[in-house]
Amino acid sequence: MNEDREYSAALGIGDVGERVAAFRRLAAERTDTSTRYYDDEPAFYQARALLEIVRQGLAEDDPGAAKELLSDAHRLIRTFDDSVDRSSGFHEFRQLWARVEGNDPRGPRIDWENLGESRYYRPAGRGADRESATGELVAEIGVGHQLFGRALEVVAYGPGYDDVVVRVGDVGDTDVRYVIVHLTYNLRPEPPPWPAVVDDVTFQGHW
Repeated sequence: MNEDREYSAALGIGDVGERVAAFRRLAAERTDTSTRYYDDEPAFYQARALLEIVRQGLAEDDPGAAKELLSDAHRLIRTFDDSVDRSSGFHEFRQLWARVEGNDPRGPRIDWENLGESRYYRPAGRGADRESATGELVAEIGVGHQLFGRALEVVAYGPGYDDVVVRVGDVGDTDVRYVIVHLTYNLRPEPPPWPAVVDDVTFQGHW
C-alpha cells in the first residue's frame, strides 16, 4: 500500500527533526487528498491525518515523533467550530497520548485517599463549585445518552477542567460507580454518545 511505503520511508529517516518533518508532510498530503473530496474545514482533516499516522503505529515505532504530531493535532482540534468534532478529537487525542506513554487509555488510576496530592485530578469543592460543575454535566446529557436519567455528581476535576470524575448513583447505593466525562461547556444537550464517557474506571477506595 502506498501509504505504508510513505510511512516506512519517513520512519527510516535518521535525523529526528527531519523525521518529524517528513511525517508532517505525509499528514499534509493526506489532508490535501481529503479536502479535494469534502467541503469542510481543512483543520479537521489535518488533525485527523496526524492522529491516523500516530494510530498507524508511530505511537510504538517512535514515541517522540508521535508526541510532536499529537501536539500539532491538539492545537488544531482546539480550533474546531463543531463541538461534537472537538469533543471527539480531544477524546481520541487522550487515547493516543496514553498509548504513547504506555498508560491505560482510560486514564491514571486515582488514589482517593491522596486525591489532593494527585497531579492529574483534584477534588471538586463542596457547595457552589460542585453544584456548578454538576449542572454543566447534566445540561450536556441528552436523551439517549448512557448517563441520561441517572443520579450524577461531579466529585473531581481533571487537567484543564474539561475532564471530570463523576459519581453515577446516589451515595449508599449498591451500584455506585465512577466514570470520567469530557465536558464540552456548551450548556446544552449534546448528541449521544457525547459528552464522551470512560466507563468503569477503577479506583483505590471510594470518594
